[in-house]
Amino acid sequence: MLKKVLLQTVKMTKRKCVSYIKTCLAIKNTQRKYILLALPLLFLPSVMFLYNSSFQIPLITRGQPCKLHELNPWDKSLSQYLQTSPPIECAPTKFSLLYVDENGILKYNKSAILQYSLTSLKCVYMLIHRVDGDHDIQLEDEIPFEPPIFINNPVFRVLCRNTPNETVYDFVHFNVMTNDSKTRQQKIGYESDDKFSVLFFGLDSASRSHALRKLPKSYKYLTETLGAFDFRGYMKVGLNSFPNMIPLLTGKEDYKYRMEIFLNTFLDNWPFIWNEKPIEKYVTLYSEDRPDISLMNFMHPGFKKSPTDYYYRPYALAMNAVNPVVMEPLGNSTWWCYGNKDHYLLQIDFLKRFVTKYTKRLKFSFLWNNQIGHEDFISLGRADQPLYEFLQWMKSNGHLERSILIVGSDHGFRLGGASATYIGRIENNMPFLTVYIPEVLKLKYPWLQKNLQYNTDKLISAFDIHQTVVDTIYGRFSEKNSEAVYRSRTSRSLFSKIPKGRTCKDAGVPPQFCTCYDSTAVSLSNPLTIKLAQFAVQHLNIMLHDHQDICRELTLLNITDAKVMYTTEGDIDKDHIEREPGFFKRLKGYTETDYSGRYVLMLYTNPSKGLIEVMIDYEKHSADGVDNKMTVIGEPVRVNRYGNQSHCLADTVLRQYCLCKDIDILDN
Repeated sequence: MLKKVLLQTVKMTKRKCVSYIKTCLAIKNTQRKYILLALPLLFLPSVMFLYNSSFQIPLITRGQPCKLHELNPWDKSLSQYLQTSPPIECAPTKFSLLYVDENGILKYNKSAILQYSLTSLKCVYMLIHRVDGDHDIQLEDEIPFEPPIFINNPVFRVLCRNTPNETVYDFVHFNVMTNDSKTRQQKIGYESDDKFSVLFFGLDSASRSHALRKLPKSYKYLTETLGAFDFRGYMKVGLNSFPNMIPLLTGKEDYKYRMEIFLNTFLDNWPFIWNEKPIEKYVTLYSEDRPDISLMNFMHPGFKKSPTDYYYRPYALAMNAVNPVVMEPLGNSTWWCYGNKDHYLLQIDFLKRFVTKYTKRLKFSFLWNNQIGHEDFISLGRADQPLYEFLQWMKSNGHLERSILIVGSDHGFRLGGASATYIGRIENNMPFLTVYIPEVLKLKYPWLQKNLQYNTDKLISAFDIHQTVVDTIYGRFSEKNSEAVYRSRTSRSLFSKIPKGRTCKDAGVPPQFCTCYDSTAVSLSNPLTIKLAQFAVQHLNIMLHDHQDICRELTLLNITDAKVMYTTEGDIDKDHIEREPGFFKRLKGYTETDYSGRYVLMLYTNPSKGLIEVMIDYEKHSADGVDNKMTVIGEPVRVNRYGNQSHCLADTVLRQYCLCKDIDILDN
């Protein structure tokens, strides 16, 4: 049918042209040339119709199908950063005096009691509760006890003295085995061939390439032993953790909640996965370390009520508030260690006890670790052995038989070091993601494995992970393949095939994070490059205009890199940016070479010494009649650390650029 319509359109256009040519020949020469100039306009509707029917128009406003680039995790530009992380050094190993066993019973460690010759030990416990939100905890009065004892509270402090003035033990414990109400127990369903648990294990700042480098044991076990699917086309959709994880957990862009964010209201009523209707039959867990920079609390109010059945935050806050003692003070708690305990191992133990308690019951868990990947480029390696052992434990204990396991990240390493290299910046946009589905699910729905494998080299985003999880908890596993690509964000389940021609717009990936295009280096001394860099700094100062009373004005220090991604006129092969003007532009009198295109610059600003990556569209002659038009695309991104430079400003975006006036320039 389409072919017939096209042929009719072409024939109609030919008839019109023959008629107009005959008319033209009968007109005076002075008039004839103007009519001949107008003739191409007769073809334009048909030509554009044919062109649109056959190709994706390679214009910036339309978007091009994504071309994934295979990154080399050991690229030579990264060699100076690829070091081995030293092991975590917590307080010297000491035997804890008490521990909570697998049944939730608090017991003495008899070996430690004998070793330390404790003959008159007297202990008390204090229950710990959340107080009106996420930021405060409260310790109740001391209650004397004699182990063994079951303390029916998720978090409690234990304090022991050998003499009235000698504290030999002060530690915060958790108890996952606390009793659920009968009503809650009755609501929790069971896993089956139609109902599956969903477990998400997240590591901050882990690109796919970095996972290959620093998580080799876990990666191999996931992909080879478990048969998990490795998605090399996974792209971030926001600058940092919050705008990447909000789409994954709610299915919407973070800016869709701008009013709630502006009003600084609690996040309880946001449409998180744990608020979906089917989750009433799931027991839920949210575990996150680093309460100071946690996803929902860094510059956000967090939750008024506990968002899930099991919530790690009160335990994390308590560890930070109570300095541990085991025979002697073990020093202040750090984000790496709580006394002689590794924070990361404690977090994994919390999850293991949860999974054990609810074996074969429907579970939704979201574990997010900030510390291991966030602060240091090489420290991600410390996550490998514990994650590898956790995966082995999950498989050997049968916890993966009816569970979907997602192991992934939000983005790559963002600030400093390798992130300042070209490869490092691309890695930043390409986070790690693997998805495991159980064999019973593959057998019941054979197309799932085929489609998931097909999608491993397609462009996907956090919106697709959300859709996949939602489809799982609603029991929607039917195949819904579509080759249609849209000009706006479209959430697609990974259970169905992702279109070959998918664009960043369709995936919800903003242009500045879209790594689907080839690029060509541009001379740093080119007048246009300099002009674009100066425009970028001017743009930063405009962004900071409302805060010029506290932020210093920025100037251009130098340019370190410049590339053009693709051109506004759209060379399909994108090999050339210096082109002679096209037919229509020559008609308008333009004869000079057109350097229009989308440019990506890396530049330093003064006096902040901020290394900024900025994307700018340049149009020599824009459609709206403006010559040399420059437009910043998205928000410029700072890729080196800025410490307390912007302590005077709360805005999460503008903090990247601001140098507070009360900071001495000489100290930078």
